[in-house]
Amino acid sequence: MFQVSPAAQKELQRLQQRQTSNPNYVRLSIKAGGCLGKIYDLRFDSSPQPGDQQVDLGPLRILCDSTSLPEVETLLIDYSEDLMGGGFRFENPKVEQTCGCGNSFAIAPVD
Repeated sequence: MFQVSPAAQKELQRLQQRQTSNPNYVRLSIKAGGCLGKIYDLRFDSSPQPGDQQVDLGPLRILCDSTSLPEVETLLIDYSEDLMGGGFRFENPKVEQTCGCGNSFAIAPVD
């Protein structure tokens, strides 16, 4: 199952508390996009959908759809800040290639 570092958990909780819609969940998914075809998508959601897997990390509840789950099962989500600002970092051993901008990726085909 995917992992979320303490720094990423803290930042997700901070962002969740700032939402006016008061969402109950964070949704993790992989969407089509970018130069290599796939991008990570983190957003807030109010309810689970059929087939979602839920991971509870204290007060933080993360949902992942059944299509994305096999591709994120070894993923580590981290958060760090530098001189250019803060951002989430996605470390996934299944990724075989990332684009130059670092936003999109390709996953090795399963044999």
